[in-house]
Amino acid sequence: MRGLFVPENDLERSLALATADPSRRQAFYRDFGQATVYFASVKRLTAALKDADGCIGINALEFLRITRGAEVILNPGSGCAKVFSAGEIATILDGGAAGGDGGRPADGG
Repeated sequence: MRGLFVPENDLERSLALATADPSRRQAFYRDFGQATVYFASVKRLTAALKDADGCIGINALEFLRITRGAEVILNPGSGCAKVFSAGEIATILDGGAAGGDGGRPADGG
């Protein structure tokens, strides 16, 4: 059994709210687009990687532009994750607010 997910920052709080309440998904996409990501907090990044010293933050939308065509995961292994499919990323970048799958967060990490 996984422990209780405790958000580390505003983006993780927004993701947790969107996971629990579908009406919060639009707010999550807005928050995500404005966020600086490491995917998604420095603490989680350093927990997942042995050497996170060489990592930098980047605007989430710029990151999606760079990785367009790939699937990416926000907060992998954290207990509160979000999978962005390549199609969903294209929809977000092309101006679709809710993404290709309606903004469905992943079930876990």
